[in-house]
Amino acid sequence: MRKSGIFLTSYFIFVILYIQKSFDAKVFFLSHAATMFAVTMKRFFVTIILTAVIAGVLTHFMPRDFEAYFKKFDCDAIVAIYCRQTELDGIDMGGGYKVTCEVAAFSDTVSKCSGIDGVSVSFTGAYEDVVELCNFFRLQVSSVYEQDGLYVVCGRSSKITKGVLDGGDVVNLQIAYKDGTVHIGSPLILGDY
Repeated sequence: MRKSGIFLTSYFIFVILYIQKSFDAKVFFLSHAATMFAVTMKRFFVTIILTAVIAGVLTHFMPRDFEAYFKKFDCDAIVAIYCRQTELDGIDMGGGYKVTCEVAAFSDTVSKCSGIDGVSVSFTGAYEDVVELCNFFRLQVSSVYEQDGLYVVCGRSSKITKGVLDGGDVVNLQIAYKDGTVHIGSPLILGDY
């Protein structure tokens, strides 16, 4: 009887140790799985946050205004800024001012203007420049006007923010060509062309 009691006691101890090891293994597996899940979720959230930050930075620094594309124009280009107030000498347009400068002086000039309604650039060019600018700005053309050597195209560019309504369409870029001169304005060419 004593042998069977020792055997049963040993058997129960073995079963308890087996269950405990099995339980420890399950707990280890579950805690390892939980840790791996937590690490995976942390990586996921870090990836999402980094993606959002990078997208925000790229969006912030991506040119969205017409002025950001001035490097595309020739050095001899003349910029006309139409504003409501300025510290500079400008032409009084009866409700605002027209201030002109060269492309190189634009940053300094625009900093002295407020209430800017539009910006236009004029430079010596050819009809092909109009086509190139339309392609460069990915212009969605809403209207084209051609008469007596004057060619005018209006449309919307996703590269430029803001715009005005023109016949139900949002327009934020206008390009004109006549007699060897290209004029481009945003949202429209506000001066003569």
